[in-house]
Parts: sequence; C-alpha cells; structure tokens
Amino acid sequence: MKQPKILIVGAGPVGQVYGYYFQQGGCEVTYLVKECHLAECKKGFLLVNLKTKKPVRFENSNLLTHLGEAKEHLFDIAVLAMSSAALRPVDTTNHWFESFSKVIGQATVVTLQPSLKDRNYLLQFISAERLVSGVISMIAYQAPLPGEDLARLTPSEPHTAYWFLPFSKFEFSGPSVITADICSLLKNGGMPASPAPLQSHGINLSLPYISAALTVLLVSLELEHWSFKNLRNSTYFNEMILAVNETLAVVSAFHERNQVSTPKVFLIILKPLLRPVVRFLLGPAQRWAPLNLEWYFKTHFLKVLSQTHLAFNELIEEGKTQRLSTKNLENLRRELINSSLGNPEFLGP
Repeated sequence: MKQPKILIVGAGPVGQVYGYYFQQGGCEVTYLVKECHLAECKKGFLLVNLKTKKPVRFENSNLLTHLGEAKEHLFDIAVLAMSSAALRPVDTTNHWFESFSKVIGQATVVTLQPSLKDRNYLLQFISAERLVSGVISMIAYQAPLPGEDLARLTPSEPHTAYWFLPFSKFEFSGPSVITADICSLLKNGGMPASPAPLQSHGINLSLPYISAALTVLLVSLELEHWSFKNLRNSTYFNEMILAVNETLAVVSAFHERNQVSTPKVFLIILKPLLRPVVRFLLGPAQRWAPLNLEWYFKTHFLKVLSQTHLAFNELIEEGKTQRLSTKNLENLRRELINSSLGNPEFLGP
C-alpha cells in the first residue's frame, strides 16, 4: 500500500497537530505556508499534549509557499487548517480556493472551518464526493499564553500546546469510504477520530448547531471584554441564551433549505441543556482544564475575530432570508457595533 500524501494549508497550532497525527499514522505530510513563515517552519514544531505533558519534536521538511508548487505532487488529501475569513475572500472576484482546487488534482479536501456556509462555498468548486468536513475537538495554541510564566512551563521554551477535549471525538462527515480512511489514518496516529454518528448526505448534523451556539457565546464574551465572570453576571447572559435559541431555528431552516433534516429529538435534548452547559463552561469547567480558559479564549479568538463576525453575520442573514426571528442576535450585534470593540467592516450595518 502506498504512503498517503497529505497537504495541510496553514501551519498554525491546529495545522501542526493534525500534521503530527497524520504523520504518526503513516502519512507523508506537506505544508503550504506563507513565505514569511517558511524560515520558522523549517525549524520544526515543538508540540506538548497538556494531558501527558510530554514534549514531542515534529520535524517536517516538506514545505511549499506557492500554489504552483502543489502541481508537482499528487496529493491524496488536502486539509484546510485556516479560518473561514481566510478561506473566503472579501473580494468576490478573487477566489483563492478556486485556484487551489485546480492544482491539487483529485485530492479529497478536508474542511475544518466552522461557519454555516463554508461547505456550500467549497462546493462551488469541487464535487461533494471529494469533500469531507471535520470537527476540531481540541484546544491548540502557541504557548505561553499572555499571563503564563514560560519558566514554569514544560518545556520552558515557546511551543504549541494542545488538549483533546474530554469525552469528545474528532468527527468527520462525507463520502463513507474516504471518511473512514481519513479517520483510520488519524486513529492509527493516536487521534480519537471517527465518522460522525449523526450525518445525512455527508453533512454532520450536530456540528452547525454547536458552531452557531459557540459563535453567539464568543460575541457575548467580546462584549464583556472576554471576562467569564462578567458574562455570567451580565444582562447579556439571558439575551445570549435567547440568541442561541434563534440560531438553532436558523440552522434547522438552513438544513431544510439544503434538503437535510435534523432529528427532532436532537433539538429536544439540546435546548434544555444550553443554559446549564454555558454556565458550566463559564465557571466550574475552569477547575478541570489544564490551561486558563479565559486567557485562551481572549488570545485565540481575538486572532480569528473576523471569522466569528463572518459567522455571526451569516446567521442573521440566513434568519432574515428564512423570515425567522433574529431580534436577540441583532441586539447583540448592535451592542457590539456601539461599543469600542466592534469592527464595522465585519459586523455590517
């Protein structure tokens, strides 16, 4: 059996972790990175699993900086380890992914983007038979976080730290055979990957709901300067829960418009759990996490703020298209625009 060839677009913390586990699973891994990051990537990556605390040096000599270079390789799988905002250009006349899809031949594309419309965007350029969607069931970041003492960390040098979320798996959805193959490669490498149990027509039915709820949580945290305590005690908390319920209706309508139906029992179970789960995440969860979650949320999600705002806007737009209530979502957006934190370029009118 030939060694599978994997191309990973982006060598940030998420891309590094996926690349490591693909390599451990017997794959040849290549990264496509910006030229400004090439020298740093050539040094290799130092990874630390926060559960085991064991540092691992991930050496990878296969690095590309231009799309044209990908033509010289016959990749089996291309993983998009980048934000939704980076994937989908503001300039709609310049589609990066369209050019990318033409140089990777018939490689299967794995998308890790969380926004509601990312999958449909990619399907403009490749067929559904070549598209697999994945869930990032981990926290991964460049250590140290602001506020952490590097001298007290192991190792005491900058590294990529990651933590697999408890009781969760890296779920993938798509054509059954290739999805199973991807899960097998990662599982052989040590990552708990499996086909999504709740999927239809290659779509993970639960993921859009979770992503939409997380998007609303992030916007609410942004309003409270990323303070978990402030949000727990804020007037925004109840509005956030109401806004999340609006997003559940929006995602259901979006699924139906794409001829995909969500089992009603899933929503019946999910809705009553929203308030206690969010309160747990903003409070007790911190005691069991091997990192400061508040520092992580602020550091990481400030970097990908454009992705959060893109996803948030799309939820409102989809709700309006479906003539659903978006009152609380729009109230949160209005508050963010009026605050000194909001960026009108992404939040819109």
